[in-house]
Amino acid sequence: MPVPVLFAPDLISTKQAEEWSFSFTPDGTAIYFQRGDYEQYTIYESHFENKQWSTPQKSKLAPEILSQDGDTFITRDGSKIFFASNRSTSGTKQDNDLWMATRSGDYWGEPSSLGAPVNSSFQEWLPSVASSGNLYFQSNRPGGSGQIDLYVSNWKDGKYTEPESLGSGINTSENDESPYIAPDESYLIFARGGSTLYISLRQGDEWGTPQPIKLPGDTGTIKYSPNVSPDSKYLFYTSNKAGTADIYQIDFNIDDYK
Repeated sequence: MPVPVLFAPDLISTKQAEEWSFSFTPDGTAIYFQRGDYEQYTIYESHFENKQWSTPQKSKLAPEILSQDGDTFITRDGSKIFFASNRSTSGTKQDNDLWMATRSGDYWGEPSSLGAPVNSSFQEWLPSVASSGNLYFQSNRPGGSGQIDLYVSNWKDGKYTEPESLGSGINTSENDESPYIAPDESYLIFARGGSTLYISLRQGDEWGTPQPIKLPGDTGTIKYSPNVSPDSKYLFYTSNKAGTADIYQIDFNIDDYK
């Protein structure tokens, strides 16, 4: 797939709704994604059965009351799923926090908020987790370079550390958002301004100069929520090339950016 191809057209990628911020299970047989509009959306799931994707169903991770639940990310071992939500014990609230559920047999357990220091009274969205457990996400908390910046909270001694900005090489006066971290943290893909995907290679303890991701022929004004397939062969992302936000797939080779 040398050019972007619509993923599961009219089934997962539809003209009736916006689909974005998704994650595959490690074996590639299930996808969790969010569907709705930009005000109200929830988590759906589809399973690859009999050589085709099943009709998406609202996930049991989603609450009964339609709110803002999405931005799913499944860990590389398949044991945990992270997502963002504005749910609360009394219904919904103004800001989104990061939540997590643990796999229990064939089902996800009861989700719980990550709490402080990851969550704050500001927005936290789009989690992406390295094999080390380090958590990358976007937030509009004070002290950033722009309205939305990228942060990392390291997993240390069984808990998350105080989030740190990814620095001026990544965060700019534009919105830097929607991170995808490689399992070994050797590269980071993210969206800048909601319209261009970039990749940055780790160079020691620093991030290299971001390079635009090559997406031949994609004229969409929105490019968002990158995610590399579990086998590292494909880049999936969201674009509004066809009018609504849909999921696209293209060949991916990290060596093209080295």
